[in-house]
Amino acid sequence: MGYPACVIPVMIASPSDVKEEVSIIKGGIWDWNAINSSARKVVLVPVTGSSCTSPEMGNRPQELINRRVLKECDLLIAIFGTRCGSPTGRFDSGTVEEILEHHKSNKHTMVYFSSAPVPPDLIYGNRQYGLLLEFKEKCKNMGIIREFSSMEELRAIFTNDLAITLINSPYIQSVIDQTLLAPAHAIPSQPRASIISDEALTLLKEASKARQNLILATGALSDVTYNVGERTFGNDSPRESARWTQAIEELVGSGMLKVKGRNGDIFFMTDKGWKYLEEKS
Repeated sequence: MGYPACVIPVMIASPSDVKEEVSIIKGGIWDWNAINSSARKVVLVPVTGSSCTSPEMGNRPQELINRRVLKECDLLIAIFGTRCGSPTGRFDSGTVEEILEHHKSNKHTMVYFSSAPVPPDLIYGNRQYGLLLEFKEKCKNMGIIREFSSMEELRAIFTNDLAITLINSPYIQSVIDQTLLAPAHAIPSQPRASIISDEALTLLKEASKARQNLILATGALSDVTYNVGERTFGNDSPRESARWTQAIEELVGSGMLKVKGRNGDIFFMTDKGWKYLEEKS
């Protein structure tokens, strides 16, 4: 059955040397959709400059991409390997221009750099690698970046980062609220009990028995764990951490948990969460 939803276009910006990494990012987005879209009434749509443009004359190629694609995106995810990319006439590369233009619009920007060992011939005398290191330092001064040493680490880190972003980003939340709270998109209230996952139900039950009925997140990146009473979830591996992070996001999105704490690391049961458990018992 169809349902009204907030559609968030997600720009994936990258040079040509990180095709596998881009596939991982796209996969992470579709995985988030599969688990969360129905409950949260939010759908993420990954786009790239090449996938959403057609032949057109009249301006710089990158300017056309900025106007036709980047301007419409609410979230940008950039990935770098060992190249900075091709110059655009204004910036060192199209990816760099997309990041800076998006950031200038006060939209949410997530930037990832590979920290895997680089062959010596790609380091010494390589202008592309030199430009990349310079831009990396610039990004560090602009905010928080992420580094990954393997594809598996990127997959785990991105899964966790995306979940946190969609819960805590003021800009993304404003986009969701403006869409879903508008009269033309009013969503009839309906129970969500049938779509809650087993992991989410487990966390909710444990929280109901814990002191103060809260869940505490500790750690960072792919090592996040969730402490509920005397039990800990997500501490076995990055994949387990991602699994329980998705369960937390599902409960927050369905209104059964509420995020508190300065860093968004404390989760309290809501009245809706208590009522759901009562209906299940």
